[in-house]
Amino acid sequence: MKAAGKLRTDFVPKNRLGANRFEPFPLELDEHGFLKKSAHINPSATMAYGWSSRENKIVDVQAVVRLPKLNERPKFNTQKVPKEKLHQLVDVIQRMPYSMYIGDLEFTVQCHLPWKAPYEAIMDLPLVVSVVSSYLLRSASRKALFVGEVDLVGNIRPIDQDLLSNLLETVGEEYVQDPSIIQTVYLSEQNARDLRLALVAEGVNVKVEGVRTVSHALSKIWPELFS
Repeated sequence: MKAAGKLRTDFVPKNRLGANRFEPFPLELDEHGFLKKSAHINPSATMAYGWSSRENKIVDVQAVVRLPKLNERPKFNTQKVPKEKLHQLVDVIQRMPYSMYIGDLEFTVQCHLPWKAPYEAIMDLPLVVSVVSSYLLRSASRKALFVGEVDLVGNIRPIDQDLLSNLLETVGEEYVQDPSIIQTVYLSEQNARDLRLALVAEGVNVKVEGVRTVSHALSKIWPELFS
């Protein structure tokens, strides 16, 4: 019954003879219990910067979270991202302590990677940030870099020392080209101190934020929403 209710409308979209002269739209309750138009009528594409360890390049991960079409089930449309991975990350988001239920929404995700470069687990964090950003209709910082694999319970896994050295090289090169491109790096709390000290030693003025979990990361990105 619950699934049937989600896929049925409470009106007649078109009568037998007349033309369809209206466009149905979803409603939601505000904090006072009044009905209002859903903010997801007009979805917003969002982007977060990630890092390709194989190419030593910064990549952008884009996402659009929208309501499914009338009487259709939600879809997962992905480009260069395994659908199983997106399902896993959506499940992690839904289990956060912020009542963010997004299971009935539709997702379109793209990773703009270097030619033939595959999706990597360390791109999980920017993918989560991009999805949540589109859902909230609030952009994340365009001057932040997100690095880290997200496990099944939402922890941000650390990267090994070889990858950390390569990340330091990439951030340093970007800083030399344009200091305004990347101003903050978010990665596992276990790597934060080492990267911070290495950047200072290289004379790279980039802030490093260590995060333990997805919830912890979101609370640093949007403290007014996830405090």
